[in-house]
Amino acid sequence: MKIVYALESTGLYGGTKVILRQAEALTHRGHEVMVVSPEPFPTWFEGTVDFCQASLRDAGPFRQAHWVIGTYFRHMPSLFSDRMIARKLWHLSQGYEGGWPEAAPDLPEIEKVYRFPIPKMTVSSQLSKSLGKQFPGRYYSVGQGIETQYFY
Repeated sequence: MKIVYALESTGLYGGTKVILRQAEALTHRGHEVMVVSPEPFPTWFEGTVDFCQASLRDAGPFRQAHWVIGTYFRHMPSLFSDRMIARKLWHLSQGYEGGWPEAAPDLPEIEKVYRFPIPKMTVSSQLSKSLGKQFPGRYYSVGQGIETQYFY
């Protein structure tokens, strides 16, 4: 199966590492996985994933995928507006951006994205339940991908 993650930033954030670790784990399970980001491959990541530096508005890398995983509300509208991509689009949520005080100006856009009629993956069943109350839909908890060599 071909899976492409849309990654907004490759900055040193916990959420970025979770996405890269998920891509790496899926690759080890035999899937063809690529991470696409407008920023270069992160020098701080010691793992191995297929990576493409490209605009998230460039549909090319996403059209060849069986599944596209959007990871941040800002790039979801452009992915969802492409009919070919929208039918295979998933939204990975590691936390609800609408709860951040600094995101208040973006709240209408955030809520619109969470209402897209696409399946959503979360990092915890509690997050799925919480989001499902406000934004009904199909939710799947895939876990956090904790590195057991560091967290035991």
